[in-house]
Amino acid sequence: LEDGSWVARGVSTDDRITTGPALSGKRSVAGDMVTRIVRTDGSSCLVGGRSEWTAAESQLGIKGTLEEWLACAGVTLDTNPRALLPDMPQPPLSPHLRTMGFSMQITLDYHNSRVMSRVECTMSVRILPVWTVRKHTDIIEHPGTGTGERSSLMSRSRKAMGAAVSLKVKGVFES
Repeated sequence: LEDGSWVARGVSTDDRITTGPALSGKRSVAGDMVTRIVRTDGSSCLVGGRSEWTAAESQLGIKGTLEEWLACAGVTLDTNPRALLPDMPQPPLSPHLRTMGFSMQITLDYHNSRVMSRVECTMSVRILPVWTVRKHTDIIEHPGTGTGERSSLMSRSRKAMGAAVSLKVKGVFES
């Protein structure tokens, strides 16, 4: 680009940041990548015992329990899905997220600090009630026990609800 655009790139698990003009001249510099986990109101939220993760602390990933991630979105497994869709027509919903499943959208919003050697990521969680059903059927053939006896088929069907996790990545870098 001829408009003088500048890029900065970093990842949570690396303490190096690549910066430079958009077309060429990129260079790797020592920098810092910090990820902050926030609630929907912007306040800090603890996941894995901390709300801020440096590159060194996130080498093996940012980990937490499902309960911690849901708390960052302001819900529990017992939240009524209708509470999350107040303005929507009332489709058939289960009385709890745990009995219907949900979509968990994790948003990663990247930006640079005024000092180009620091990239910050704000991580937030949004829960959308959706039916996430997984059906599984096992079929077992049981052989007959004597001469001339026919084998029989048995089946077992199971249905489980779960969480469908997705990532949304966005960001703005200023020079």
